Amino acid sequence: MKTTHLVFATMMLAVLSSTAGDRLPTIEVLYPNYPLPGLFRSFRETDLKESEAAILGEGGKVYVKAHLHKGLYEVQHKDISDWLRLNWVSSPNQEIAEAKYGIADFDWVSTGASASDYGVIQVLQLCDGRLKITQQIVFNTRGSNKAGATFDPKTNTLTIRGIHGWEHCCASQLDVVQFRFAGNTLQRVSYRQIPLA
Repeated sequence: MKTTHLVFATMMLAVLSSTAGDRLPTIEVLYPNYPLPGLFRSFRETDLKESEAAILGEGGKVYVKAHLHKGLYEVQHKDISDWLRLNWVSSPNQEIAEAKYGIADFDWVSTGASASDYGVIQVLQLCDGRLKITQQIVFNTRGSNKAGATFDPKTNTLTIRGIHGWEHCCASQLDVVQFRFAGNTLQRVSYRQIPLA
């Protein structure tokens, strides 16, 4: 599916409020409730590296619809391309055989006039053999080896480190945003900025 990072960046105006004064973390949080095709028995029996994936936008917009092979997807159009990689899947504080929720981490690179690098976290719900994307968090990685996400299933804590700002130039701060999985969603519990250098 065709997409451009320019359209996606425009959508990024929906950011969370912050406890850090006027500073806002450069993240976007959506609750798409988007069903993925296919039947799934359990997270243990599901190889998400060989399954369908999607990157979603406001109002049900689908920016990337992909079939992963060995956790990767790449498509090249005339002027744009999309590259998607599944990094990891974890289950919140429960045995994966019994898990009703999973948390997936993707890298997404979209090119058009220039390239944009994003981190994408998705909360996946397994219900009656169907898998749905119930929450999605997008953050800016812009090729920085300091940006990325980790999840600790013992504490149900997701930590996102993303570049502050959507611009392509001159970033100096890293957003460190922590979420806790509570019930069925990731809820933000802290936010701070640290120097990127």
